[in-house]
Amino acid sequence: MLSRLSSPTTSVFLIFTFLSLSGVSHIRPVLAQEFRPAPNHAACSAFIEGQGFYVLGGRGDKNFMIDLSVSWNTSKPVFKKLQGGPKTMGNPCATTNDELFTLVEGTGHVYNVNSGSWRVVHNSHFDLETSIPGGDADQGAKAAADPKTGIVYLPDLSYRKMLSVNLKTNAYNRSDVKIYADEGIQVVAWNAYLKSMVVQHALYPMNLFTPSKVSKSSTGWSKLAFAGPSDIPTYWACGVPAHGGSKMVYYAESVYVLDVVKKTWTKGSPGPGVWITSCAVSGDQLILWGGLAFETNVASNKTYVFNIKTMKWVSRYIAPPSKSA
Repeated sequence: MLSRLSSPTTSVFLIFTFLSLSGVSHIRPVLAQEFRPAPNHAACSAFIEGQGFYVLGGRGDKNFMIDLSVSWNTSKPVFKKLQGGPKTMGNPCATTNDELFTLVEGTGHVYNVNSGSWRVVHNSHFDLETSIPGGDADQGAKAAADPKTGIVYLPDLSYRKMLSVNLKTNAYNRSDVKIYADEGIQVVAWNAYLKSMVVQHALYPMNLFTPSKVSKSSTGWSKLAFAGPSDIPTYWACGVPAHGGSKMVYYAESVYVLDVVKKTWTKGSPGPGVWITSCAVSGDQLILWGGLAFETNVASNKTYVFNIKTMKWVSRYIAPPSKSA
């Protein structure tokens, strides 16, 4: 028995086996690479507070979300890639309570945030002009959705009318409601407190569109008067409602908070120096992602958080308590 183990063939076999096992013990497991979106700007974005900040397309041509249900540091947000979906560039986006809508070449694409699946709402009769003649395509079209009715409103600048899509019935409609836009539309957002769509133009006045007020004698449009500085930059601004619509938060070089109830403005500290950025609100926090650097025009994939209560930039996003807690 010993003579067999001492044979040259057996010795070579044992040495080979030993080296093989030694090599296996030093093999490091291959870790799945974390998804991190590339630098991007001019993406369409929308959000559901406490759930997700959705970013579609843009120059980076990727669809993803930033998880707003968990806390994270701005140096390492929780990104999740969205599977499927259309390629977008300057297209409008809006969210209801559980769906994300975008319109691409007359076709509506709807993402269910619970199932993670897409469906198509098609109507070839409606095309949407995203900007006035000579406008910048990077700015894109705008949309806002009323979560209660599930209706998405899209100002159509070519026909100066209002396009709407009912996500519950999949019905499209183009109304005769005139759109006021001489210098392009910068911000469109649904405000639950005002029960209206806030429309901010490149020119300073802020307009409201209230669907319930549309009648034969009324266009449903009105102006929102407020006291405050007259030098608030609106071009390339990013604006979203906060605190149930009692506030509107704008980012344009600095953060500006409009108290809708008191109709007064408060200016925050200067921002991170980016523009054409995507933005969202969750609780007391304004979240920015991507954009172009002011000085270099280089695209960014950084995330920033601004606390609306303290009016300061912070390095950590704090998720709201879960509904089950």
